[in-house]
Formats: sequence, C-alpha cells, structure tokens
Amino acid sequence: MNAADNLELSLFSHLVEILQSPREGPRNAEVAHQARLIPKLVFLFNEPGLAPSKIPTIIAILGCQLRGHFSLQDLHRIGLFVVYTLKPSSVNERQICVDGALDPSVPAGSQTSGKTIWLRNQLLEMLLSVISSSRLHLSSETKEEMFLNLGPDWFLLFVQGHVHPSTVVLGLKLLLHFLSNPSLRGRFKDGLSAGSWVERSSEGVDIMMDNLKSHPPTPDQSPCLLPGFQVLTDFLAHHVHIPEVYLIVSTFFLQTPLTELMDGPKDSLDAMLQWLLHKHHREEVLRAGLCTEGALLLLEMLKATMSQSFCDCRFKDLFDSSFSVPCS
Repeated sequence: MNAADNLELSLFSHLVEILQSPREGPRNAEVAHQARLIPKLVFLFNEPGLAPSKIPTIIAILGCQLRGHFSLQDLHRIGLFVVYTLKPSSVNERQICVDGALDPSVPAGSQTSGKTIWLRNQLLEMLLSVISSSRLHLSSETKEEMFLNLGPDWFLLFVQGHVHPSTVVLGLKLLLHFLSNPSLRGRFKDGLSAGSWVERSSEGVDIMMDNLKSHPPTPDQSPCLLPGFQVLTDFLAHHVHIPEVYLIVSTFFLQTPLTELMDGPKDSLDAMLQWLLHKHHREEVLRAGLCTEGALLLLEMLKATMSQSFCDCRFKDLFDSSFSVPCS
C-alpha cells in the first residue's frame, strides 16, 4: 500500500477505536449517524481502487456503528447493498471459487470473481453478529420491526438455488434467528407482504420525482403476500448437499439459539448433530415444545434428498443399459 492507503487505513482503525470506547462510544456513534457515516462507508465498496485490506476494517466500523447507535435506516442501507452483490439467476454461484477472493487486481463488484461473494458474506456475518450481540439489547418488538422493515423476501434472496453455499448458510442463519420469535414465525407462515426493502429504497426517489413533475395517481394495489415456509422449502431442496443446512434447521427444530453453533464440531454432519442433541436446551423444549415448522423443513429436505438419489440411480441404470457392451 502507498502512503495514502496507509493513512486511510489508520483513519479507519481510529474510527473503530472511538466507536468502541466504553465511555464515549454511544455518543460518538450518535454523532457518526448524524454525519451519515454508514451511507458514505457503503458507497466505498463500489470504488474499483478499494484495497482489500481495508474491507474488514470498514465492515468492523459498520458493526460498531450499528451496535452503538442502532438505526433501521442504516440497517436498510446495508441490506440494500448486500442485495446488490447478488448475481442474476443465470449465473450459478456454486461454480465460482471464493478462494483467492482478495486478489487486489479484481474490483469488489466484479461479477466474474468470488470477491463480491466474499464481501457479501462478510456483511451478512456482521449483521448476524450485531443482531445476536448481548451488547445490543433489542426488544422482540424491535427485532420484529427489523424483519418487517427488510421484508421476508430480502432474507429468502440469499437462499435461492443459484446462490453460493457459503451465502446460503449465513442467509439461513439470519432468517431462522428472527423466526425463533413465535409471533413472527406465525406471520411468516401465514404470509407477509413482499418488497418492503424495494419500497423503502425508492422513497427518496419518489419524493424527488414528485418535485420535478406531476403524474396521475397510481391505483391502489393489494400487497403480494409471500407464503414464507412454502418458498423456503422449495429453495432448501436445492441445498440438501450442504451439511450445515441440516444442522441449522435441526437447531431451529430444537429451539436452540443459533449463536451456540459456533462452539460445535465442524468435521462431519454426524458429529455436529450428535453434539447438538447433547447440547440443546432441554428445558426450553419441555416448556415450549419442539418447533413444528422446523420438523416440516427437515422432512421436506429428507424427501428432496431421497428424490434426488432416486433420480440419480434411475439415470445410472438408464446409462448402463444404454451404453453397456454385450459380451461376445
């Protein structure tokens, strides 16, 4: 890095320090919010010349800012950018290698490298860390407002069939963290309005356009209700090959906080599930019962696994019978 990069990195590191200050941190975060720090930092991710070494520090600042002065508006700005990092459905992210994503010669917004996926995952990890932080005492009402502010479709975007497995794991953790709330889980099952994040992203544009020209009022449109668990089931059928997905859904089924997965084994699915069965909150299960929706998700995933295995066997038998060479 040159002298300018070193100076900028030092500035970012100093911002982390003042936002983490035990005494002045919350006050500094409030001032930073008034100065629109988060929109300015998010804008930097679009800079082609942004050094990869700066990205973790910038994301650390975003996390400190949200913890110090939580704002739904700032959350929405970050959420909007994370959606921007998604590739179109015609691009199969599962075929993109994230290793070597920090190659400085590739822009962060490139659609042909793993850098965009890596950046997206860093932001999702930060959001998950913030909302599950013991330092941020958010009420169940505030968390419900957070979920509705983004909308169910925002979370489901990150578990689509073409999305990279690492993003699917993080997106599923975020979604099920919110759905541990029984009230929100019921509303998600019955159907919630989709497109909240799109509507809020266009609010400022609508105001500006109203000032520039007049236009006839648009007719009222009934909201599109998204049957959450039905869509989630369809998406998870594409990810039955990812062991962590089974573990996360099993944790949801057993009413165990997802944050406890950090301490579990990582070597095999069997070891992870055995660990979960021994460590889950038995008292909570006895009090509230098992999560029915989690059980149904697991059953549908097993059904999809068996169906895919059956199709693979049928294809193999057809291949063998079509191309076998008769013995002479």
